[in-house]
Amino acid sequence: MRKTSPRPFRPIRPGEILQEELDARGWSQAELAEIMERPVQAVNEIVVGKKAITAETARQLARVFETTPEYWLNLETSYRLDLASATPAGKEDEVERRARLHDFGPIKEMLNRGWITVRDPKNLDQLETALGRFYGVPRLTRDLRLPCAARKTGGGELTSAQLAWVTRVRNLSESQSVESFQPKRLVKLALKLASQSATEAGIQQVPALLREVGVRVIFLEALPRTKIDGVALWLAESPVVGLSLRFKRVDSFFFTLLHEVAHVCNEDGKDHPRLDIDLLGGDADEDIDPCERRANQAACDWLIPPDRLKQFIGLHRPRFSRAAVTRFGEELGIHPAIVVGRLHFEGLLPHSHLRPLLGDVRQLLSNEILQ
Repeated sequence: MRKTSPRPFRPIRPGEILQEELDARGWSQAELAEIMERPVQAVNEIVVGKKAITAETARQLARVFETTPEYWLNLETSYRLDLASATPAGKEDEVERRARLHDFGPIKEMLNRGWITVRDPKNLDQLETALGRFYGVPRLTRDLRLPCAARKTGGGELTSAQLAWVTRVRNLSESQSVESFQPKRLVKLALKLASQSATEAGIQQVPALLREVGVRVIFLEALPRTKIDGVALWLAESPVVGLSLRFKRVDSFFFTLLHEVAHVCNEDGKDHPRLDIDLLGGDADEDIDPCERRANQAACDWLIPPDRLKQFIGLHRPRFSRAAVTRFGEELGIHPAIVVGRLHFEGLLPHSHLRPLLGDVRQLLSNEILQ
């Protein structure tokens, strides 16, 4: 183990070294102040330790005493470290422990939302116990995992905030009562879920329809800067779909919903974490693994049959009028937002066009959205 240099019994102020230099030359603090063109008070505050030596002051002192600026800055740094080392025993360990606990999620936000509860938020023992209870583990470790298929922006593993959100979805779903899971009925439902988008009442019926075939549905407000849209996970043999409704658009809601339904149909995320790259986020297609590409394609095809889309594009390209989009949506029995969203994604329609047709699904599902 590397040995550290012993710290002094009493922190030595840089000002003490400065005063020794003045005494050696027979100078007063006032004379030094005159040489440096500084107020006498500024020199005195450095000597007594009320004022720290800055980079500019270190440069001036180096010229006065024929040393280097680093010499004076090192004295200042050592003094500040010595002061810090004089903190009560165990205080430094508490800082490290608090930092470690914050690796498991945005604790303040989790406390504010009631995801975890403690009598005293500053009590680290209580906090660690609450986090362990939240994640359902006897001991918090850095390799904490939760099998799931999560749709989020960007690649890589779940961030701590994303993992906290997915865990909260799981925890909330445990108390939700649903019918036994019926995979064949889910596949049939997936084929017609897009038609629920045609009316406000149809959109509001979506959660109940999924629960009837044994799929738990949780709409959970995302944590700040989490950038996660949805997740599919399993409670034993019972599937759970969680949506953050990060984007309030009707097209985003139905695409994310059907994407996660596709994962359930394929039993993705049942044994290990599987991370999606956000299809609508513009990530390169080659970055999406085959499982995610399959879920993306299923969602697209369930929303708009490929042959009908190809025919529509052939008839109206390059100009897609509001009337044409609305009429096509009516023919398919779906909300026009789904058509607009697909045209945006395919690059056939600028993202600034026909945005009033996208709708706001959050208002319709407000009673279902949890924090």
